[in-house]
Amino acid sequence: MCIIAIKPKNVAMPTSEILERIFDKNPDGAGVVYNTSKGLKIIKGLMTKSEFLKVCEKIPTTATAILHTRISTSGGISKELCHPYELTNDFKQLRKTNLTITNGFAVAHNGVFSEFGAMFEANDTMQFIATYLTTLKQLKEDSNGSILDDDIKPIINKLVSGSRLAIVDVAGNWKKYGNNWEEYNGIYYSNSGYKKIEYPTYYNDRYYNWEKYCDDYYGVYYQPKPKAETISKSEQAKEKKQLKSLFNKGGTKCNF
Repeated sequence: MCIIAIKPKNVAMPTSEILERIFDKNPDGAGVVYNTSKGLKIIKGLMTKSEFLKVCEKIPTTATAILHTRISTSGGISKELCHPYELTNDFKQLRKTNLTITNGFAVAHNGVFSEFGAMFEANDTMQFIATYLTTLKQLKEDSNGSILDDDIKPIINKLVSGSRLAIVDVAGNWKKYGNNWEEYNGIYYSNSGYKKIEYPTYYNDRYYNWEKYCDDYYGVYYQPKPKAETISKSEQAKEKKQLKSLFNKGGTKCNF
């Protein structure tokens, strides 16, 4: 699944570790948008992790930035299909990989708009922007409003449904849409893909907090021994047998 990261003004960028992680999990291309004195700068079609990190390093802390890493679900893999996009119904503009928006908005999406099938040189997000969002933008502007106004947020939330969407304007004002966003160090992520997942294993991670793990899932059965540099095979077998016995006693079949 793709991931969006929203960095508000005067909030530090995600660490290089997090940036690498979100690219590794979503390797079909990346892009960024951030506000500058000249407007919104979109740089996308970053197809390698090193390109992505290099661009992110240049984003000033004072800017609002939206980062996106992609797993292709519609339209294939190409630089032009990477997010973010200008909010427009001009598909030529939507496909541009390097542009500055002097008056308007940029959009990034995490999820799938199933009502839009694969289209030549356009994915589902581009079609959603070109139809729904541009119409809403025009309706709000006709009434001297903005697509970022709070009164239209419920409509966009309904259209987004189970997806997540982010919109930013040239001044760095932004809104997020959809549920289940996560906040970490002042940055908003569209899913938990930024997190490091720990998989406790008996042999390779004996020093994972087994006490907490066992307390959480099996009750207070096992107290870990102090960390050791090595553990003999006989000791491994003995502790493996002990864990199996204790876990089974708790009503859970153990397949160590």
